[in-house]
Amino acid sequence: MSVRAGGQVKELVGPTPFEAVVLNNTTLPAEDRTALVAFQQQVAELIRKVQGTDNFAGELSGKYPP
Repeated sequence: MSVRAGGQVKELVGPTPFEAVVLNNTTLPAEDRTALVAFQQQVAELIRKVQGTDNFAGELSGKYPP
């Protein structure tokens, strides 16, 4: 952790190892969290591809007006 003041950066404390845990505060918890995370990654990748395709289609429509 560091602080920036007066254009200078001063280290307050060095790196400290820690462990993150998932909070058990969901309304409908997944039975298989690993499968849920894999599914969420697949959805994110699909969204990325659809958005890229949509952006490309928009570029093409701008280049070739009817």
